[in-house]
Amino acid sequence: MRLNEFEELNLAVNFHDELNPALWKGDKLQPRVRKTLLRIARHFKDFLGIDMFDLVDITISGSNAAYTYTPNSDIDLHLVVMIPDEHEAELKELFTAKKYQYNDQHNIRIRGYDVELYVQDAEDAHHSMGIYSVQHDRWISQPKRQRAQVDDIEVQEKYRSVKHRINQAIVSDNHDSVAQLWASIKSMRKTGLESGGEFSPENLAFKILRADGSLEKLRKHMGNLEDQGLGLREAARTEYKPEMYLDMDGVLADFFTEYAKLAGVENGSYRDIPPAKTDPTLNMMIGTDFFARLPKFPTADSLVGMVVKLFGHYNICSSPLRGDFKNSEVQKTVWINEHLSPQPKDIVITPNKPKYATQPDGTPNFLIDDRGDNISKWEAAGGIGIKYQADEDSLDVVVQGLKRGFEIIRKEREHEPQQLKSQDRSMPVAVQPDKEITEDIDQSDQMKRIEHFVDWVYKKQRIDAPRPNIELSNKKDSEDMHHTGWYNADTNTMWVYTGNRNLIDILRTIAHELRHRKQGSEGRIKGHNPPGSPLERDADAEAGYLMKLYGKEHPEIIE
Repeated sequence: MRLNEFEELNLAVNFHDELNPALWKGDKLQPRVRKTLLRIARHFKDFLGIDMFDLVDITISGSNAAYTYTPNSDIDLHLVVMIPDEHEAELKELFTAKKYQYNDQHNIRIRGYDVELYVQDAEDAHHSMGIYSVQHDRWISQPKRQRAQVDDIEVQEKYRSVKHRINQAIVSDNHDSVAQLWASIKSMRKTGLESGGEFSPENLAFKILRADGSLEKLRKHMGNLEDQGLGLREAARTEYKPEMYLDMDGVLADFFTEYAKLAGVENGSYRDIPPAKTDPTLNMMIGTDFFARLPKFPTADSLVGMVVKLFGHYNICSSPLRGDFKNSEVQKTVWINEHLSPQPKDIVITPNKPKYATQPDGTPNFLIDDRGDNISKWEAAGGIGIKYQADEDSLDVVVQGLKRGFEIIRKEREHEPQQLKSQDRSMPVAVQPDKEITEDIDQSDQMKRIEHFVDWVYKKQRIDAPRPNIELSNKKDSEDMHHTGWYNADTNTMWVYTGNRNLIDILRTIAHELRHRKQGSEGRIKGHNPPGSPLERDADAEAGYLMKLYGKEHPEIIE
């Protein structure tokens, strides 16, 4: 097949006396076209979801920036960026994946011409007859009106040779040979551009292969084989692979702004919620579709796309609203089904996130969560945590966290669990027990009773302070540990030992520690208070009194 026989595919090399009049007015981009291209470029930049580079320019190149356009020509729109050397390999791989994802998901056309998006390293040479800066509205390299010499025979031979190799590769299951062919085709084009420019036989053969769909078929086949190959190689190396878990509230869905608005805080800052309104506001959410109506963060799709690229899929691991386990699970699932694409592999609504921190063989799983204490507990359980709050952090935080995580998995650094604290958000989620009961937490009568008792004590004691983060454990730190509970006023954390204890004893300990919570809210706790101190005697007496009252109102706890 000769080059001039490609006309039925609109692939022939055409030479015109003027630039494409659908896009250009003389040698300047039409204002509306330029404005549209800039808007597309900004949308693509937001889609990338990464801020670890400097945008140098936005350009178009290729045949629609020269005199060789055809009805089948694309508008090649490039984001020219400076990539930090220390992140060059990771970012280039990510940009390539995001480019294909964006072009697959968006069918953007201007005046009938497809727009193809690219990320170009500013330090890499770019070969094209014409390069126009859309950002600065001027030529970087202006094309010439001269007919290039095209070797039809050599173009034909290269096209047929590579086409034959592609057809063979597509029916092959050998990933290495397919990847080698892909690299060889890219190298062929690069060599042709460097030696003969846009009209080199190598580049023209490449363009024809791209236009007739051959390269896209090869790329998709290579991706499928790569997925299968990675799975097989991973299975040969280890039985389990890391899983990625994403928190919902604060990471994908804007819970805290809506929480603040529900409390009547006009600026939407949860930090401005008066202490007296925290619990009543949380109680207003119980039994409603509050979670199903939460707005999605603008970065949510980029975050999901990033982790899907790296892990192949993702899971949701989110905590329920205290006192509203089942409804929280239903409403959060509704939100996830409506707002996330692709859908997660698994949805886990649990107050015990660390349970999912590792695989059965100890392989660490990843968790991206906005609460520091969740990350600390996850890492203490052997997982890899990334603290990320969508309304305060950029996705660079996630990139750095992923880099750290994979270095740990590859044994390139020690896994030193992070010790993080969360700013108090008034405990909107359920308390987190360390032990696993035969029934799930939402079905545990003991847990429901404890939550009811905490609410009851807060009302009786008129405690005007956020609820503590209550941790239940059936294990002690050491065999000679004698106390059954403690309260830390600095972190607003309560720990209660539940092993081999009946419910009344557990409630008495909680009442004792909640009395310390009230003492702390009144500024009465100063340093350590040993047994027998005034504050300890006060807590003992008040706990006994509260248990008598609660026992009269709820005699079923004695039965």
